[in-house]
Amino acid sequence: MSDRRTTPAIADDSRFAVSLSGCQVDSETRCAHWDGTRDVLAIKFQCCKCFFPCFQCHETLTEHESTQWLSTEFSKEAILCGHCRTQFSISEYIETSEQCPSCSHSFNLGCQNHWDHYFEIGSY
Repeated sequence: MSDRRTTPAIADDSRFAVSLSGCQVDSETRCAHWDGTRDVLAIKFQCCKCFFPCFQCHETLTEHESTQWLSTEFSKEAILCGHCRTQFSISEYIETSEQCPSCSHSFNLGCQNHWDHYFEIGSY
């Protein structure tokens, strides 16, 4: 994909209507770390309120520790489908983590292995 951009932390990538940063991000939020056909979601980090394609992009581009969304905050819209650009809540994502609730594009099920980087998962 030729339209890849690295956007510094807490900056705006003009292709998206939200603040989104990442390493070599394509137009559907795939990044240098996760580049499969199903890697089309970005997560708003609780600590800086900026979307990143993955925790590795956040670690690379920021100078602060990430913090988890608390289970009491799971109603917040903190997930972005890079395919259709729909934002939805953490609860919706956890409940329908196989695909976007709006466009039904499949998500990478391996993302569940990293939920502890983003969410307080003890209640799930």
